[in-house]
Amino acid sequence: MSLQTRKPTGIAAWPLILVEGLDKVGKTTATLNLAADERIGRSFVFDLGEGAADEYALPDYEMVDHDGTYTDIMAKLTAATLEPRADPDKPNLIVFDNGSELWDSIKVWTEMRARRSKKGKETLRLDPDAEVDIPMNLWTDAADRWGKFVRLLKMWDGIAVVICRAKEVTKVDSQGRPVSGQTDYRIEAQKSFVGAVNAQVRIGPQHRASLVAAWKQGLDLPLQLPAEAPLAHLVFDILGAGGFGSSTVVNAQNARTKGSAKNELLDLLRNLGAADPMATATELWGSLVPKGATEVTDDQWAQLEGAARELVEA
Repeated sequence: MSLQTRKPTGIAAWPLILVEGLDKVGKTTATLNLAADERIGRSFVFDLGEGAADEYALPDYEMVDHDGTYTDIMAKLTAATLEPRADPDKPNLIVFDNGSELWDSIKVWTEMRARRSKKGKETLRLDPDAEVDIPMNLWTDAADRWGKFVRLLKMWDGIAVVICRAKEVTKVDSQGRPVSGQTDYRIEAQKSFVGAVNAQVRIGPQHRASLVAAWKQGLDLPLQLPAEAPLAHLVFDILGAGGFGSSTVVNAQNARTKGSAKNELLDLLRNLGAADPMATATELWGSLVPKGATEVTDDQWAQLEGAARELVEA
């Protein structure tokens, strides 16, 4: 069999996004607003232990009924990924609220398996209140269950958002002792999940959303997202998913980040046919952007763009 290859498309795939934050900061609201974007097709919402999506009762999404078990959730999730697009040019959206609840249910399932094991039964016979140790093979099974959930969302041709709780816990030292007055920020999900997503959005005080991690290169993180439609801005403008937008990052103050401005300048010079786009971009940047700048204002960008066009078209 011969090997078939192709050139890369240069188009970002539809992302799997983690939206996390402390309780009552607006995680669900920010996520469901994505369903209202005109570039989104059908939206399927899985509610597990939250109830907020039913309460909002917005017309832009469909609630998926399930019985709360892992088996039924995975069956319905699989069915949702197979649903056709209403418009072939608009991706479907899956929202899972709440991933922390799913991981908690998997942990309960794992604990019950340990209690039903031969060793667990013997431990409980001797002391009904004893804590039963969970062996590594059962934790491996738990990670496999979570992994199937994540792989399903990553492999489908659409946008997926998983909402998870976060909490601040007392920091401990290398000996497991609490450190007075210090806390750690912890996301309540399987430990490898953060590394598996394409983007991590944190909802903070005053319901402000920030991009704190992303696979896309050239971003200056953390990046504050606009107060209005933060996830739509992330998917279509920053990530450039599905070929939408220019992947230009614009923050709430209408300023490009340093990384995105450099990439946009380089793309502009390539499109203009510059003989050496990289060298030209470096020269223009050094002469027009203040040293140490982390953002490029609209006025500075206008100067960069104008100088680039004059230099190439001269």
